[in-house]
Amino acid sequence: MRRAGVRPDDDVVLLGHSEGGMVAVNAATRFAQTGEFHVGRVITAGAPISATVDRVPNSVQVLALENAGDVVPHLDGQPNPDRPNVTTVTLHHDYGDIGRNHDLSDSYLPGATDVAASSDPSVRAYLVGLTPFFNATAVRTQRFLISRTYR
Repeated sequence: MRRAGVRPDDDVVLLGHSEGGMVAVNAATRFAQTGEFHVGRVITAGAPISATVDRVPNSVQVLALENAGDVVPHLDGQPNPDRPNVTTVTLHHDYGDIGRNHDLSDSYLPGATDVAASSDPSVRAYLVGLTPFFNATAVRTQRFLISRTYR
């Protein structure tokens, strides 16, 4: 984020799927502790975060999307903690296939549509908090793909 020109006072939302969600939660926790960046919101999709999300400061709002048919968000063996700043939404996109149930395009993007239509007060409050990001006059998005090459 430093190389991308993100300043400490810039509002940042971190999003991550699967292990990327775990990284987003850990990064938000670290940045809140160091003050290096202002991450106010995290969105995870299909990420087992229950063991680490309890360390996220109350100033960071977390929206965790978990597909009921996806085994990955349940790998840590416990539900996400019930905290005012952690909202967990259970999606229901079961294809009867382990891969498709975890797939970002097949399960979690349609699940985001479900979330947008939700009337749940916690979900609505989280989405209202995203309004500045949707109404901004200037937006810069960075996407990173990390891969490992074996020789």
